[in-house]
Amino acid sequence: MNVILKGVLSFFIGILGGIAFVYLGISASMMLPLVILLKIVKDYKTGIASMLLAIASPISIIPIYNYYKDGDLDLVVGISAFLGLFVGSYITSTYYINSVNVELLYLIFGIYSVTMGIIFIRKSKYIL
Repeated sequence: MNVILKGVLSFFIGILGGIAFVYLGISASMMLPLVILLKIVKDYKTGIASMLLAIASPISIIPIYNYYKDGDLDLVVGISAFLGLFVGSYITSTYYINSVNVELLYLIFGIYSVTMGIIFIRKSKYIL
């Protein structure tokens, strides 16, 4: 895949991720399967690292401010989760990044995605 096509596809996936981030609070988990399935990245770990870069905190500032203006932000939860994410990601990326093989990452992500999908579908009023 050439660099221009890779950039254009990633840009549009980023738009979808931004929409999912603002509406659903997700983005990397929505974008990751797309960049892997479309073979934009070479492997799962490259996809993870690329999506982490894509969702770097400056992207969050405007939606956070808008949620705050509407009174829909719990600062204690947000800051506590931020600190937990910071510590967890630091420890994992520093010490354990190569301790899990790619096939296990696919399995874990798949199980997580299906489980969360089932939970949220059952909460939906649109399912009989």
